[in-house]
Amino acid sequence: MVIKRWEAAAVGVLAVVLIVAERACTVYETPVEEYSSLAEARAAGAIERGWIPDFLPPNATHLREVHEIDSIERWLAFMAPLPELRAMASKLAPLSYEDARRTAVGRSWVVGGDWPPELSKRFWHTPRSTSLLSYHVNKAERYCIAIEWRTGRAWGWSCPRASSLALGRPMSILGARS
Repeated sequence: MVIKRWEAAAVGVLAVVLIVAERACTVYETPVEEYSSLAEARAAGAIERGWIPDFLPPNATHLREVHEIDSIERWLAFMAPLPELRAMASKLAPLSYEDARRTAVGRSWVVGGDWPPELSKRFWHTPRSTSLLSYHVNKAERYCIAIEWRTGRAWGWSCPRASSLALGRPMSILGARS
């Protein structure tokens, strides 16, 4: 059977339309909100609606929140002063690197915002030391956090299986393993 040029072109156009439609649905189903401060996010109702956890440092800034409308999936990137990140981390349970990877986002392109490569599905390098990038979990809220200690950047994501996660070894207040 000979396929005519116009049939091949029609199949190509249909494939492009389907890919664009799928991406458009993903964008619609995963809205992105950005806030200059935690106070702005609170005033906009992001904490009340459950898109941003309420245990973040009070002076968190540069918040970028993404969530899926039809699921409980949430992702967050933010910055905060190091003393406030240390205080927050001291109230959270430590999380092993393996469990952080197991629960992290499968589609990091959805989140954007310089998501740490250690938490993406394809990572071919040695991960940073936990004194540079540490992992924590708030089991009550089923929310995981990664903190980059050198820069004050942090990333959070929903981890619905948080209650069954194996905890890492205790963390010191500076983020280094003890």
